[in-house]
Amino acid sequence: MPVAKVISIILLSLDMRRTFKAVVLKYLPEAVIVIDSFHISTQLLHKRVNGARRHIQNKQKKENKERVFNMTWIS
Repeated sequence: MPVAKVISIILLSLDMRRTFKAVVLKYLPEAVIVIDSFHISTQLLHKRVNGARRHIQNKQKKENKERVFNMTWIS
């Protein structure tokens, strides 16, 4: 991308990965970073589902059970 176009970037919409943010901050320090509601809700949902999975998995380990809901959990 030509330098003139890069310099003209003032607003970026990103997901919430740290690596993307780091690159933007390095190369476009004046740009405003915006995170859209889709990425926020997706990340929140992922954290909740993963937290529930870990809770069930830990409970099953304590009870010495290998299968949950007739499924084997892979960690």
